[in-house]
Amino acid sequence: MGRTRFDEYLSDSIAAGGQDVHTLPLVPTGQSWRLAKFGGGAVEKAAIALQANLGGTWTTVRLIVAPDGDEFQVDRDFTGDGTLRFRIVRQNKHTAPQDVVAWLEGYRRD
Repeated sequence: MGRTRFDEYLSDSIAAGGQDVHTLPLVPTGQSWRLAKFGGGAVEKAAIALQANLGGTWTTVRLIVAPDGDEFQVDRDFTGDGTLRFRIVRQNKHTAPQDVVAWLEGYRRD
């Protein structure tokens, strides 16, 4: 069984009080994904969430509250069931536009 590394890196300006939602592709039924690291940050107030669609419901796996930023070990396995997806939600809680950064690293077992 092989492993394929994946990473997502998001960095762009989000309007004051706005949000950006980035959804990853559907995880094929039976395929296993290991989420390794999740991080993000902003200069001013922001929230960055890693969410998984588990059984049709979006569930927060990890939440980062900025200012500043951080990186966390997730080290969690997920197996596709025909509905499993991941998304990164970046919210700007500041009164002016700002860059809100997020990244996710992991691998899938093929």
